[in-house]
Amino acid sequence: MNMSIVSFEADEQRQHARYKLPLKCVIDQHRYSSIDWSLGGVGVATGDATFEEGQVLPLQLQIPLDGFDMMLPVKAEVRHSSVETGRTGFKFVGTSPAAQRMLRYIHDSYISGELVEGNDILDFARRASGEVKLRPRKSGEAVPGAGNFRKAVGIVATLVLSLALAAFLASSLYTRLWVFEADSAVVTVDTVPVLAPANGIITNLVTGPVKSGERILTVLTESGQSTSVVASCDCTAEPIGPAVDTQIKVGAQVLGLRHADAKPHVVAMVDRSHLMALYKAPHVSVDLPQGTVLHDVAVSQLPKVSEQSAATSDRVAVKIDLGGHDLTAEIGTPAVVRFDNGPWFGLNQWIADMTGRILPK
Repeated sequence: MNMSIVSFEADEQRQHARYKLPLKCVIDQHRYSSIDWSLGGVGVATGDATFEEGQVLPLQLQIPLDGFDMMLPVKAEVRHSSVETGRTGFKFVGTSPAAQRMLRYIHDSYISGELVEGNDILDFARRASGEVKLRPRKSGEAVPGAGNFRKAVGIVATLVLSLALAAFLASSLYTRLWVFEADSAVVTVDTVPVLAPANGIITNLVTGPVKSGERILTVLTESGQSTSVVASCDCTAEPIGPAVDTQIKVGAQVLGLRHADAKPHVVAMVDRSHLMALYKAPHVSVDLPQGTVLHDVAVSQLPKVSEQSAATSDRVAVKIDLGGHDLTAEIGTPAVVRFDNGPWFGLNQWIADMTGRILPK
């Protein structure tokens, strides 16, 4: 009985699976990085260097281990070499059984994830042959796994930045829905106005600490008579603008009297479109020029709107109580006032603070 015999031939070029495992290749005393390698050959990043196809060259395979580099001499035939790709492909030829076993051992150890130490390799090499050499790694050479570490760091950094960006977008949406700012604001203190008693020229003006009944303002009228104003309290007289020897009109404010127990506060000018939101008891924060942010503050006086004021002004004044904060030194400085009617005031403020530290402004 005749039987047909069918034979199969393996593809010689891809007889062995290729892996991107750490490996260096020394050719003519030049050290190159491998692109990939297998039990049958190695792809080397040769850059501008080219080699003649079919040429057989002695190679030194430098395989990084835990603290050592294994040097394995082999012979390889140039299968292709290109400047355009910067790659040269080598096929191992005439590889001794001992070298083949050593490559197999290293290959299987990497694939299985086992940590291969220098002593293990040395014991295996002694049993196989004397072809394998170990040398300590120099301090300037890359440590195996450094690429993986950098990759992990990059992943973590990307994750952190992604979370920060997501938090920033969430905070921006929250701000658009529930947060609004005052058009302008200033740290100030309540004072009693001192008005000019008549038309004329200021001949006397007292500022600083004054006593009740002390003459603080004198105006020389057009008729040549002097008219004076006395302090109504033991307080501090603060100048408003006009100075001595300047012309003044009756009723114009010249001084402000500040009581000793007067507390600084913030007056914020808010667009009238936010008037209803102000009556919903929003959370308030005050940003000062030196970077201080006050959160434990509150609206102490809501604006009263009349028909006349509604017709003449697009903004309303809101008085902000600063609680236990003493801002006497900040009187006259501007501030930024935010009103938050959202349900997660504390969380949104924390997110805004954290993203402000991480993301550039």
